[in-house]
Amino acid sequence: MSQPIFLRLDDLLLPPPLPAVVALLIVFGTTHLSRWGRDWLGGLAASPREFAGVFVVVTGLLAALVHSLAWAGCASLWGLRLGGWLLAALGLLEIFSWWRSRGPNRWRHALGVGFREATYWEGVALLLSLVTLLGLSAAALGPATDADSLDYHLGVPLDWLRHGGAYPRPDWFHARLVGLGESINLLGLAAGTDCLGAVFQAAGIVVALVAVAAYAGNRRDQLLAGLVVLSCPVLVALVPSQKPQLLPAAALTLALVLPKSDPVRLGLAFGCTAFASACKYSFLLTGGVVAVFCVLEARRSLQTVKTLVILGACLVLFAFPVYARNFVFYGDPLSPFLEEWRPTSDPAVVEFAAALRQHEGADRLEKILRLPWEVLFPPSPGALTSVLGMGAAGFLLAVRAPGPSRRLLLAALTASVVVVVFGQLSPRFFFEPYLWCGAALVPAEWTLWKSIFFKLLTIQIGVVAALAAFAGLALFPGAWTVNARDRVMMTNAYGYAESRWLDAVLPADAVVLADMRSHALLPRPFLVGDEFVQATSLSKMPVRLTSLLREHRVTAVVTDYPTTEEPCLWWQTHYGLPLSGPETFYLATRNPFNRGTAYQKIVFLLSPRSPRSQALPGNALPRGSASMV
Repeated sequence: MSQPIFLRLDDLLLPPPLPAVVALLIVFGTTHLSRWGRDWLGGLAASPREFAGVFVVVTGLLAALVHSLAWAGCASLWGLRLGGWLLAALGLLEIFSWWRSRGPNRWRHALGVGFREATYWEGVALLLSLVTLLGLSAAALGPATDADSLDYHLGVPLDWLRHGGAYPRPDWFHARLVGLGESINLLGLAAGTDCLGAVFQAAGIVVALVAVAAYAGNRRDQLLAGLVVLSCPVLVALVPSQKPQLLPAAALTLALVLPKSDPVRLGLAFGCTAFASACKYSFLLTGGVVAVFCVLEARRSLQTVKTLVILGACLVLFAFPVYARNFVFYGDPLSPFLEEWRPTSDPAVVEFAAALRQHEGADRLEKILRLPWEVLFPPSPGALTSVLGMGAAGFLLAVRAPGPSRRLLLAALTASVVVVVFGQLSPRFFFEPYLWCGAALVPAEWTLWKSIFFKLLTIQIGVVAALAAFAGLALFPGAWTVNARDRVMMTNAYGYAESRWLDAVLPADAVVLADMRSHALLPRPFLVGDEFVQATSLSKMPVRLTSLLREHRVTAVVTDYPTTEEPCLWWQTHYGLPLSGPETFYLATRNPFNRGTAYQKIVFLLSPRSPRSQALPGNALPRGSASMV
């Protein structure tokens, strides 16, 4: 079968339910590779911590391999597809091995013992934890629906597949932010699934549970560790997303609690740290803190030179290629954050970097003052899954705990200060210190206050379990049939209805400038208008816009209606002829409290028959052109 002229997301995906099955099998296949890796390394105990460390490192190595192939221009669709399917085959082998070892019986026995020996509150906490875990796992197997996933977490890997590898997109500012997490998504897309990143984030829950429970001394401590992780409301937003945040955050927590007594174990800790640092810029801040603490701890048993060599090797293997790619593509390894120090900086890119750091545009000092409240409590029902919840106050009960708790609390305090000074002031960017404080709380002595805290978290996880169950029921049906997927996407997927409308009204050879974020869903080649959204000065806008439209042979613009803002107002006034619309849509999102707001879109066509369009020669593509932006 010949490849479509413009490769769309739907052209890659296998028929449901295969995308969910393949994603799940690839994660199990990675687990099987991890068992081989543990045996190959030798000298590792069969402890959950060390196996989780091997799993993270193997995941990072797979992502680094895919990223290297993409950067080398060797991201062959069928080559990556074969690799993904081979991993899925290993996943079948892992399931078979687990079944033969009577794994289901052991799980049932462990749960039976847990419920029989539990007190009332412990039994409720265990039941709600299971409901939360199952709900989030089901949601992760559904189709990708959130705006960030459909923008660059999936959009950029899809664009790389169209071109057979990574290449610069100066027009698409968010393309500068992709890392190893998007390489996992790239492998998933090639294998025929759009939910692989989310399934790896669900696996990150298990890694986080293992890490936070590292110092648990008894069953009650382990249950508290589970409550700390699973009662955090932000999980409901992070797990069903292709955003690489939960697994890297869990990896950094694992790096802190892994022993550093020999080069192999230290390599696991530094491998987890380097993997996280290559996934997302924010992990450079918290990952830097983890690296310093790991070096200080390793100095007790290993030479400083050997420690630094292992750290350097891990950074070169995982993180260096990602930041070297950005330097080659954009002249800035941390693009866009160092743009203002470049000799020929782009004001729009500088503005974009400032917008990322400010996020919601509020005064930074005011945001810092509100931060403790916003970390604990949502400002509105629509923001319920954006907070860390009451578990963030658990550090107060661990202040006097001896041993590793003090080191974890010091690391959490240091990382929090670093994020406040340099990072984005949203609660989810404090998720790593949250996990570290939870790991410090677990071994603390059981006092009256700790028992009360346990009950408060049990009450909170009741809310989170309801949210997780709702997410699972809303998204999981989309994994089963084509029609169910369409219904789920129409209700929950940002920009899905607009993409179907555009596919119906745009000419087959159109190239669009679209004022919408769901680039993974666009049915035609596109130019991203980030430069015009971020630009603060419009004095040179007409000349720049005209040049870009001509250079990329744009034939249509999709924008909000009524058109009241530049540059689309200028474009419509000078060159635009209405093609379709205004069409009314309703905001689709997973959060029902934020759903349903009406808005309108309109498509303007740059017609070669229009006298005004003659200022843009070569604006029309020949019929059937395969030119891609």
